[in-house]
Amino acid sequence: MTDQNPRKQNAQKNVPKHRWGSARTAAISIVLATLLAGTANADPQSRVVELFDSVQGVRGQGPINDKGDGGGSGGEPPVDPEAEAKAFFETEMHPLVYPTCYLSCHQAGGVSGGSDLVLVGPGPNQIAANNSAFVNFITVFSSSATLLTRISGGGHPGGAIYTNGSSQYQVIETWTQFYD
Repeated sequence: MTDQNPRKQNAQKNVPKHRWGSARTAAISIVLATLLAGTANADPQSRVVELFDSVQGVRGQGPINDKGDGGGSGGEPPVDPEAEAKAFFETEMHPLVYPTCYLSCHQAGGVSGGSDLVLVGPGPNQIAANNSAFVNFITVFSSSATLLTRISGGGHPGGAIYTNGSSQYQVIETWTQFYD
């Protein structure tokens, strides 16, 4: 038997729908109720941080960062673009450019030893020094466009090293985006 009371039917129609869906709404309600229970003697700031972390967890965004500024990084340190660029150079770009550029021309005493890009050979600081050499190269020309043009053959005495659009070219292009 259905309820024939028009006031009750209208009240049910006006219940707002939450965009996260009923499961998330219920989870957030449970978290709120749990956290707010027994808060009389709790430190208000720590309860707010705890509450926010719980809600972020329900929403799948992780807790606020360790500075308590709501960064949502889950306590992980902020991303350092320079460190990320160096790591990319070490793992992706250096294995690609070292045998192609250093071993063939771009070394002290080599065919391109007097150019704007001179790399160093094996040693304890090889990768860092070669990363710096590439950074300096794109700095001298105020953009990475010159590097990308040269590796694809434009203005490069050694001709095209990697064709525009090749996977190797894309690796170098990705690295340059850290500096553009």
